Amino acid sequence: MLKQADDVCTSEKALLLKRQAEVNGWMSIFTTGLATTSTIVTGELAKSILSGGAAIISGSRDHVNTHVYRNQIIQTITKAIDTERVRLLEIITPHLKQTSATYPVDEMIREVNAYHQACSFGTGLQIVMESVEKREAFDKMARVQSIDDQIRTLADERGRSIAPADADARMQILRDERIRLATGVTID
Repeated sequence: MLKQADDVCTSEKALLLKRQAEVNGWMSIFTTGLATTSTIVTGELAKSILSGGAAIISGSRDHVNTHVYRNQIIQTITKAIDTERVRLLEIITPHLKQTSATYPVDEMIREVNAYHQACSFGTGLQIVMESVEKREAFDKMARVQSIDDQIRTLADERGRSIAPADADARMQILRDERIRLATGVTID
């Protein structure tokens, strides 16, 4: 079953590249067709419309390549798929030498199915999006920690300072910012 899942996954990842080639191929054909037709037809307006259409399709193909394919989207999603499948395979592998009494067939099928399902564009995109969300949460926690450190530093300074009111005012600003970051609520 793992071999079957690997074979299907290889095909799925190849389809990502195939779709890129198909988009490029069809857009190139349309560009060539419109450009060629513009040289055959009579009338300046018809020639201009066909030439403009060829330019639009050619430019669109370039934009799709630049913004979708060359900006590492397929590579990032494929990497996310591969990473998730390695993680799932590490769960399955220790069980492979066990008997059906210690590794129930139902559990094995569920785990192999999860391994198989991890190889899809949608799953890869979801993993990438979750990674971005986790990074945002980590960054938010780091900002809150930085504010806590600043508050502690100000509290220490306040104890040694002749002007504690200034330290109190700055600490209150930091506390308000911490609450806003942690809860999304602004204190007025």
